Amino acid sequence: GLPDQSRTHKKMASPLIGVLSLLLALSTLTAAYDTSGVVSLDTRTFDKIVDGHYPVLVKVDKKWSTSTVYKELSDKVAESSTKLLLAEVAVSDYGEKDNEDLAKRFGISKEDFPAFMFFAQGSTAPLKYDGNTKEADDFIRWLKKNGVHLGLSGTVQRMDELAAEFMKSEVTRADVLSEAEKAAAELTSKLALETDTGKAEKSNIDSYIRVMKNVIKEGVAFVDKEVKRLEKLKGDKAVKADKRAMFAQRLNIVSSFSAQ
Repeated sequence: GLPDQSRTHKKMASPLIGVLSLLLALSTLTAAYDTSGVVSLDTRTFDKIVDGHYPVLVKVDKKWSTSTVYKELSDKVAESSTKLLLAEVAVSDYGEKDNEDLAKRFGISKEDFPAFMFFAQGSTAPLKYDGNTKEADDFIRWLKKNGVHLGLSGTVQRMDELAAEFMKSEVTRADVLSEAEKAAAELTSKLALETDTGKAEKSNIDSYIRVMKNVIKEGVAFVDKEVKRLEKLKGDKAVKADKRAMFAQRLNIVSSFSAQ
């Protein structure tokens, strides 16, 4: 009698274990595809959120896709004071074909996935991103050109502000350079220059001054020329990784002068 009873329990337990395993797998899958800090939108909610009240960056992609870059952007947004909202639209081309009509509305096909659109504050007209989708810094530079400031690696917000002021008018550049030199000295005085981090931060601050001096000497064409040079060095696999990282920071700094 007891062995039969044991077999009965095993038969009953087997389906239950299967159901529990499935539920666990589904919950794990859902968690894996959820990006903290990113709002999921659909056909019903899109226009309620993207209504011009806040700047919004929207990723349109196939359902269940993941994005390491979007996770990095989400972390950057969380650390900053920006009002930028990150959102995503998951599109399915089977079953109910969720949000396929929303993708079509903006002229996005599955061949375009992942597609990114930026809606500036006060606007419901999208700007489509056509740059590199593999690196967060490329998005951040592009957003900066469109009025959203997120801290790029190596950049200094006060010096970024002065870079923007410097590029506004050729007439006032000498005065802004003088102001920038004072700001650089003040910022440097607060650094622990005996550490590698302090030395690196000082070097980044000094880079802003060097760019300003070169622009005064050579004109604004220097900025585009330097951006191209640094982009090439940053992507050169023959260059050591630590040097590529340094060139990437320099590129971020120089881009502060081209984002006007």
